Amino acid sequence: MRTFNVAVLFIMLLAFAGCGGDKARNDILIPNLEASWPGVAADAKLGGATDATLDAFSAALQSRDRLAIATRWPSVKAFAEGGIKARNASVGVSASLMERIKQFDAAVALLARRLN
Repeated sequence: MRTFNVAVLFIMLLAFAGCGGDKARNDILIPNLEASWPGVAADAKLGGATDATLDAFSAALQSRDRLAIATRWPSVKAFAEGGIKARNASVGVSASLMERIKQFDAAVALLARRLN
């Protein structure tokens, strides 16, 4: 009986954790993306992104539309990487900026995992 109770408790905890994933993505991950967005947008603008492209991604972040974020990110990422290269910054600064893009990309990939 004790084993059964432990198993039921474990299953309930797993179910609760699964429900908490959406909340974590919306309440933690997206605000972190929003905080990083101005720097990423500046790099993308320098790399040739249009205002329309940046505005569309910004709107997707504000609306917390995970599908739109995931769909629009690849082009913004390419522009941001191009902008970092266009800066002609030192190796250390460029590496730091590229790390920001890498972390942003990882966060978007995490958002995109559960796009029901």
